Amino acid sequence: MDTFSYRKELFESFKDINEQVILWGGGVFGKDIGVFLRDNYNKTSIDVGATLDAWGGAIIVDKQYENKIRKHINFGINASGIGNRNATNV
Repeated sequence: MDTFSYRKELFESFKDINEQVILWGGGVFGKDIGVFLRDNYNKTSIDVGATLDAWGGAIIVDKQYENKIRKHINFGINASGIGNRNATNV
């Protein structure tokens, strides 16, 4: 399935969402999801992609803040960059 067909199918599936508030993470190609949900289905949506990445163990470096790891959501990152929920050096 090509990307266009996938996005069309994905967006059409939103009609089946009954909840009023939607948390989502769509990456760089999904930034329009929130606007689409608002404009077409009167939903409130919150992009929590960076938080989902952090919870999944992704190392997120934000160049906007001097390449410092976002420690407020990346808990348990040790000096080697390996995630460890029990780490104390956060």
